[in-house]
Amino acid sequence: MNAKSATLNPEAARQRASVTLKAVALQAGVSTGVASTVLSGGKNNIRVTSETERRVVDAARLLGYRARRTAVVLEEAPSHPEAPAPGKEETAARLALTVGVLPSFNPDPLDTYAHDPWESDIPAGLELALGSGKARVATHYFNRGQPGRLPVRLAEAVAHLLSLRVDALVLIDISSSAQEIGKSVPLLTATGLPFVIISANALAAPVANVYYDSITAGYQAATHLMGQGYSDLCFLAPLRAPWVDERITGALEALRCGPSPSSSTLRVFPEEEDRALLPAFEDRVGRWDHRASGFEAGMRLLAREKRPPRALIAANDATAAGFIAAASSQGFHLGADFAVVGFDDSPEARAHNLTTLRPPRERMGREAALLLLQLAEGKKDAARQVLLNSHLMVRSSTPRFPSD
Repeated sequence: MNAKSATLNPEAARQRASVTLKAVALQAGVSTGVASTVLSGGKNNIRVTSETERRVVDAARLLGYRARRTAVVLEEAPSHPEAPAPGKEETAARLALTVGVLPSFNPDPLDTYAHDPWESDIPAGLELALGSGKARVATHYFNRGQPGRLPVRLAEAVAHLLSLRVDALVLIDISSSAQEIGKSVPLLTATGLPFVIISANALAAPVANVYYDSITAGYQAATHLMGQGYSDLCFLAPLRAPWVDERITGALEALRCGPSPSSSTLRVFPEEEDRALLPAFEDRVGRWDHRASGFEAGMRLLAREKRPPRALIAANDATAAGFIAAASSQGFHLGADFAVVGFDDSPEARAHNLTTLRPPRERMGREAALLLLQLAEGKKDAARQVLLNSHLMVRSSTPRFPSD
């Protein structure tokens, strides 16, 4: 084939360039995290079978996928603080900015805000990265009008920050769906300021976005349990929320892509018809008591089945703690009678020696700060999206499945 015949016409080139990693994942029937693992040569430390790898590669070839320089996938490090790299400090020190930060939660002085790692670690990572140079931070909390909380709408919060003459904006919203967050983009764009959105999943809008892959986290949780010898898994999900559904999706995908998909099962409790009646996380009044909901769901499950599942994936660490308390009240022992994996690496996880998926909370803040500074400097080749994956923290709650 000569060089001329191998050259794509401009329209074909544009079509190939527009193919996204998400499109490849949908074509292959896997998550973006798994597709990224295959196409990046396994840099995300997610195990996939040869059959899954073949499906992803075939999908990429079929769609004409080409890796883009604007897509960055990072793996979160273990949960110990890390000093900023010298190059990052130099980047932060070049600009004297006032950055307006818009977290989508309202700290309640009478509540346990300081103990919620999501609500404390992301802003802390952002402020530490910006504070290493000349940048200053102005924060104005808002919410989307949850009942029981003083509604401070995003438009009001943005107007307040603009009155302070901020130079850039960072929106933090890790609870809302991508569709809901997308409604904020026109308002932020209208300010004319560079901005970055920190979210729990990828946004459809072509904006600077740092996000966390909950589907891959669910995949990692189920893969770990199967690697420990468990084949009958249960996902405890006593609430409805996009991030819970994504973790369930990832766990189901792990079974489908595992070494012996026909021998492993995953059931969700409560069942689908009952979960439809559960309260939605976004409709909560005040702070959701995950521990109480985990305890109540655990007691219902134990009343029906008389013993805990051998391997349980909980919606998060607090839900896991509630289930552990329920099982303990019935005479069952964590590790000996059942294994549990949670999400968040909260203080409760460490108190229970709970295996958990630690989200890249501080890293999300740091990467958003670096991306914002690049945008403020006018760098055209700055990454537009940064995807961060969790780190599996293995503790004694998931021992090897007994062979006898």
